Amino acid sequence: MSFLPNPCLLGILLSISTHNGPQLVFHYPPKPKDFGFKATPFALDNDLLDSDESSSDEDSDTSSVTDEAVGKNDSNIFQDPNYVSGQTLLDLLDEQDRRRAAKEARRLMKESKKNSISSNPRTSSEINSLRSSDHHHHHHNKKSENKVFGFDVEFLSEIVTPPRQMCNSRFELAVDDMAFLGLPIHINEEGQWRTSAPKTGKHSKRSKGSNISREEEVEMLEEEEGDVEEGASTENTMSMFNIVFVMNPPVVEFNHRIDEMFHYVVSRLAMVLRYEQAKSDYVWLESQKILKVKEQNEDLSINELYDKILKESSLAQTIAQCFKSISTSNIADLQIQDKMISLQIPLKKQFKSLPPKTEPVLPGSFLASTAIDETSTEEEEENIGYMALLLLDDAEKIVSELKIEQGSQLAQFIKSISPTLSLYSLSQSNGMEPLQVASFAKHLIYWRRARAVVPLNPKSVFIVSPMAPLHNLGERIISFRQEFPSLPSLPSFLSLLSNAKPRSFMAIIPSKDHKGIYLDALSWLMRYGYVTQLLIFVWLKIPNRIKIAVEEDLEREGLTKKTKDSKFKFADLSTDATGKEKTGNRSGSSSSSQIRSVWNGQDMVIEEEDEDDTILLEPERATAVERRWISKVIKGQPPEQAALFHKLVRYLNGKTPLELVMLKENISRHDVRKLLHGINDYIISVKHW
Repeated sequence: MSFLPNPCLLGILLSISTHNGPQLVFHYPPKPKDFGFKATPFALDNDLLDSDESSSDEDSDTSSVTDEAVGKNDSNIFQDPNYVSGQTLLDLLDEQDRRRAAKEARRLMKESKKNSISSNPRTSSEINSLRSSDHHHHHHNKKSENKVFGFDVEFLSEIVTPPRQMCNSRFELAVDDMAFLGLPIHINEEGQWRTSAPKTGKHSKRSKGSNISREEEVEMLEEEEGDVEEGASTENTMSMFNIVFVMNPPVVEFNHRIDEMFHYVVSRLAMVLRYEQAKSDYVWLESQKILKVKEQNEDLSINELYDKILKESSLAQTIAQCFKSISTSNIADLQIQDKMISLQIPLKKQFKSLPPKTEPVLPGSFLASTAIDETSTEEEEENIGYMALLLLDDAEKIVSELKIEQGSQLAQFIKSISPTLSLYSLSQSNGMEPLQVASFAKHLIYWRRARAVVPLNPKSVFIVSPMAPLHNLGERIISFRQEFPSLPSLPSFLSLLSNAKPRSFMAIIPSKDHKGIYLDALSWLMRYGYVTQLLIFVWLKIPNRIKIAVEEDLEREGLTKKTKDSKFKFADLSTDATGKEKTGNRSGSSSSSQIRSVWNGQDMVIEEEDEDDTILLEPERATAVERRWISKVIKGQPPEQAALFHKLVRYLNGKTPLELVMLKENISRHDVRKLLHGINDYIISVKHW
């Protein structure tokens, strides 16, 4: 799977259905490429690889994919019921022509009957001749029209306008290696565009990679949009509309690229349009504008016609802007009525593990276990208040480019951002609510203007990132020298961080007077992906002697009986707060047989075990026996150490870095170090990004 952005977007269609049938109202670009139903090549020369900043050509009406096409794979990878071969659809064109010819013949027959009472009625032969001539003329005009993606426009409108039973859920039609993707919106039986259903419960936020069905995702988006009063319109004959994204992803990436386009762009745009349609008939009124311009300007060239359409219709402008931005992997900032939305497919720049060397990544990509982005889980986002923001550009430039008013609260917030201060600290210093600060931070991250980091501290450890972009070191040497003329050169600075055993950043700062500028240089290095922080992760380890001591305590209490030649361990099978059965959460060898017993009315499993240590993977969900182990670990420590241990024990799971724990629990680095030293025999600690 490539880590490079590859939207593979060929065009966007708008189709509607009225009492007259389906109709393709608009498509962008005016002359989209079809690639002969073939997929885009897997390896692309993406402009984002050549520079740190992504750029888009606003005047271009073609996607960023290349003109090359790959050969068709012999194996059919599409096992979807919606899959239809391109040849089959092309064969259907003739059938559509025949049906239209029959319909036209019936229309002419009715006209001939009406005209039969005139003073000069046509003979049967004349009617047949007229029917044949009219059909030939009609057929000739249809064939001579510009096709869209290789399809006749009328036929294309039919295949992207599904029947009612297929609406209000994900629509995906594959034609060889080309896909039509949408979320068709159909009016309900009550004549309303939205149904206000009672909410049975709040959906927890899930990342894109979680197990979620297409219907569940649509339901979640509906809840996010909220309720709206339906706008009344007596002239609205539209019963459905569909915004269709036409794509041709590489064969090996087909499902991944289709899924991310639907999740991040298609479904969200469709939900906003449905909201506006329900509120003010927006989609219908805009469709009428587009159709009217097309009807009144049939003689214009395609480019002239599109100039007029884009001037008359705000929806056409929205579709065009969406295509230009998404097809070039940029953010689409769309104004729909009085609603402003931003759509994008997030760039993959954060890595929790080192990607394969054979896979290219975007410049500025970084290694971090704690960063927050669009794919972060709800648990990870809860930490955002304790994180700091690292701006990826100058604050003034960000305010200017985002067109933020200089005196606004957001502008003041951006200018006050420091990578050494947590968001909670910023909220206090700016007199802002923490929720407002967190909202601003998420917007800046979404807009690719900042990323969340653990607040920079000179006592923390930093190393040269294994993903450091050393290929463009020459250019960065010059800019680093211009930015920090009083500091060592960029290679020398990186050497200070990598020529010995990892140590605190403070060790390379000459004096307190240099602390500020060295931290600024550290921020610069992290911004461009040259440096990453080493964080401390800790697991709680239970030695075998602790387990033996607990077994002996249980034996003395009469809760179990130990045989002469064997040792036992206990696993509590009682249920936790969620009602799920516990089976223990330890790591260690355990290949012995199990013996069931009952302890205080609770079902127990007694396992014969080798004399190995046990790592508790989830100490916050410790069983009854594991809690006894944990108590033994801290036994004999001073009261203040014991209290601190019980405060931190739930974090000793190898998931949350201690640097973040200290901020969340307001504990000093000195106290944490002292505690870890006291229980050194019972922990496993590692330093990792």
